[in-house]
Amino acid sequence: MARIANPIYDAAFKYLMDEPRVAKTLIAAVLKIKKSDIIELTPDRNEIITTKRDEINACRLDFSVRIQTETGVKSIYIELQKAWAKGEMKRFRSYLAAQYTRASNVGKDNYPLPILSIYILGEKVDHLDGAVTYITRHYYNQEGLEINQDKPSWFVECLSHNMVVIQIPKIKPRPDSSLDNLLTMFDQSKIDPDNHHVICYDIDDYDIPKGELRDDMRFIVRRLEQATVSEEIRMKMDLEDKVEQMLFEKRSAEEKLVEQEKLLQEQASQLQQQKSQLQEKDSQLQEQASQLQQQTARITKSIQKMYSRGESIEEIAEDFEVSVEFVKEVLKSVK
Repeated sequence: MARIANPIYDAAFKYLMDEPRVAKTLIAAVLKIKKSDIIELTPDRNEIITTKRDEINACRLDFSVRIQTETGVKSIYIELQKAWAKGEMKRFRSYLAAQYTRASNVGKDNYPLPILSIYILGEKVDHLDGAVTYITRHYYNQEGLEINQDKPSWFVECLSHNMVVIQIPKIKPRPDSSLDNLLTMFDQSKIDPDNHHVICYDIDDYDIPKGELRDDMRFIVRRLEQATVSEEIRMKMDLEDKVEQMLFEKRSAEEKLVEQEKLLQEQASQLQQQKSQLQEKDSQLQEQASQLQQQTARITKSIQKMYSRGESIEEIAEDFEVSVEFVKEVLKSVK
């Protein structure tokens, strides 16, 4: 059982990927090619781990890669990003936009290199079931039929890109998948309960055949073991924890404010509804009062006419089914 630095942390992940053998192993597995097919892999040293206080939960590493294919040598630009949590879309989009304008992202023919974006995410993504999802471009004619494109257009290659989404919580080892087996080192269920900076990893827990991949994985394990004894890496991981806690508290406070604002809006809506109901009732009362006033005026006028024609107060009271005193009060009010 090995105790390895948890590569979900940016400090451990960058330390791991700084080793060329590891970078080649992971990128070859993602591209589904042999490691020997990677002729050249050059890190873009302009791209470093994010250090801003509100962006430490996203790590970005870039590589220029030359690959031997059946049709010749192909060059691509790989943008590798790792994030702990959701809500990184705006940052991912800004990084990608920067890639399209980078002066270093050009091949020997001076054309921009095709971009492959690889996202390693600490949380699940909606509607993507697998641990690893490949999103690739297809060509269609105007009838909607796919065009067999043996040689992709450089115009399309330069203005669009493929991507790979890796969801750490969904990682499961598979004997026939180099990438899934490599990703077991991110398995957060193996975290040391006393120290979440460390994963208790045993390569023998997984059905990985002997050969180059197993040797590479043992090399990666030793690399991550080395990271656990680095004081600098431990300090950086502690800092990530503190900043992540601050970000969590910030997000919680923002969510609470949103809920409070929503509650206040609901209360304001209820008050407005109650106000409208009161106004409607007031309008109804006013209408009823107006109707009563009109009715009283008609009765008063009728009583006055009947009295002026010589009918007695008693007869009038009997006709209107009211008291004699009421008739007297009405006659008294119109004098």
